[in-house]
Amino acid sequence: MSNAIAALNYATLDDAVATLGSTATTLTISTALSVAMNTTVPSTLTLEFTGSGSLVIPNGVTLTINGSIKAPLTTIFTIPGTGVLRLGPRCSAKLYPQWWGAKADGIADDQGAIQAALDIAANGHTNGASSIVFLPAGNYVISSRLKVPPGVSLIGQGLEGSVIIPTSCDAITMWGSDWAGGFALRNIIRGIQVDMVNASSNVAVNINTGYMIKIEDCMFWNCGAGGIVMASTATNCTIWHTTVTGLDAATGTGISISGSSSVNFFDVDVEAFQDGIHCTGGFTYGFFGLYMERNSSRGLVLDACQGCTIQGAVLNTPNGTSPNAIALINGTVKTVILGGTYSTQASPAPTIAIFDSGGSATNYVLKAFVNGGISAGVTVI
Repeated sequence: MSNAIAALNYATLDDAVATLGSTATTLTISTALSVAMNTTVPSTLTLEFTGSGSLVIPNGVTLTINGSIKAPLTTIFTIPGTGVLRLGPRCSAKLYPQWWGAKADGIADDQGAIQAALDIAANGHTNGASSIVFLPAGNYVISSRLKVPPGVSLIGQGLEGSVIIPTSCDAITMWGSDWAGGFALRNIIRGIQVDMVNASSNVAVNINTGYMIKIEDCMFWNCGAGGIVMASTATNCTIWHTTVTGLDAATGTGISISGSSSVNFFDVDVEAFQDGIHCTGGFTYGFFGLYMERNSSRGLVLDACQGCTIQGAVLNTPNGTSPNAIALINGTVKTVILGGTYSTQASPAPTIAIFDSGGSATNYVLKAFVNGGISAGVTVI
């Protein structure tokens, strides 16, 4: 830019800010530049990073950037100790873990870099700055769980391959106990893939005490213990256009939910577990366009649930001792199954495709294709 000023002309960033004042200009940072004291970059100053340009924020120093940031996908922030970085509303529409040193090469541990971006995004949620952390395509190895703060979105490039690879840990967590308010809320996880090949005893997504959380257009595979867990008061949450696959080892549960309400599934595919989806307690779960196969025991289990809806699903269970496409157990009532295909392939003959342990005639099947029989307690309309 014609009015750009080289940071090489200044000893520190605070020196540059003090000299330039409120002049509308661009500061080009091409090498490491230290921040010697608490500094606020005004909205009139754009920081443009080139080459090996970066800002070093030492112990005890707070840097607030209110101007725009222009930067490639390289390290631009180095915070070795207790330094603090705050970004204002004008900085960037998205935050990239690469700015904090993520390599996305399938080798380096990127957990710290991704978490740093998530934590900065948490501040953005409260002050109007960006609350989106974007993972460009690559393989992100992590050695401990990612804690997604309230109001923050973690978004990847979908099928182009933003892959998180955890090592002996859960991958993405939204736990109310991690945050002062006691709730995980208003998070969006979109376009992310998780490969659990090195963490088969853990889960890809773990939600506890969550509200208004959305998981969209994601893929989770090589899940041994399970893919998604929602426990203890997950409310008004949505899973859309997402695939969860296990190890074809008759182990684990694809998606587990307990004590929650108003959790809805749209076009979700769950395969190769012992149970596909298991809901324990809670009410008003909705399943629309659900697809399941290769789950060795049961497809969908509603355990002590009420007021649930299953519409247009395709649930197939493979050969087994007593598989059910749908199991309504322990007093599950007021379930409506509308349309769809439900079948078992147990040998020598199909077992009960839709099983109701209660026999109270308070669960209903309407206009569905069922191969394998329906329990006497289910009302067929």
